[in-house]
Amino acid sequence: MLIKSVLSATVIAMLGGCVSDQATMDELSRFNGVPLEQFVIANGAPGNSYKLADGDTIYYWSSSKSVYVPGSSVTNFSGSQAYTQQVSGGDINTECQLDLLTDPQGVIRKVTMRKNTIGYWTSSACHEYVRSHDEM
Repeated sequence: MLIKSVLSATVIAMLGGCVSDQATMDELSRFNGVPLEQFVIANGAPGNSYKLADGDTIYYWSSSKSVYVPGSSVTNFSGSQAYTQQVSGGDINTECQLDLLTDPQGVIRKVTMRKNTIGYWTSSACHEYVRSHDEM
């Protein structure tokens, strides 16, 4: 019974923090028309880039974090018997990977999510990790 309560509370908490991929993409579109330098100042340098034949460049940016969730145990008593159920802990890994397409002058044309795992507080790591230059 306690396990059902814990699972229900977890699901409710997750649903309360839902951010759709579309909402995250809408937020990332605020970088369209912004110089790549402003993105880099706010979020760090891309890990790699590829220059296209037309002069545009694709930059590959990523951020990942990990948090350890400790294990737990629950003991139930039935008469003179005690039953203990243990749940092991472990790492929760979150990651956001973006492709930033820039024109030859370094102005961002388009931001595309390549990978977007669940975040710490919402269902989108990209929503949580990517900051605009206004947030600096």
